[in-house]
Amino acid sequence: MQKLSDTRWSCRYVACKAVRDRFAAIISLLTELANDCNAHRALEARTLWSAIDAVFVVTLHVMCDIFFDKSQSLSTMLQSSSADLSKAVDSIDVVVEDLTTARNDKAQLTEFGMMP
Repeated sequence: MQKLSDTRWSCRYVACKAVRDRFAAIISLLTELANDCNAHRALEARTLWSAIDAVFVVTLHVMCDIFFDKSQSLSTMLQSSSADLSKAVDSIDVVVEDLTTARNDKAQLTEFGMMP
């Protein structure tokens, strides 16, 4: 795990990806720590473990998708020393359209009872 940056989307992606890729190990560790002799540590582990549910897992995957697939290229391009304003505007429009489409797809799934 790494510290998050307030200004770099890539750090958010790396953090999401680390949790997603090590999810089984994190669950295993929290389970082990929940049975620890140290009561404070065990309570913290049980609290974290109880916060992990289906919504957390889906949100984790969605955020990885948003931070990487939808915004990583935009973030990289905007940080480039040779960034072009017209290309930046076009890229921003594409990301906004992608996110709007993803939101509408979720609304349609909810409407058909496929999501809560």
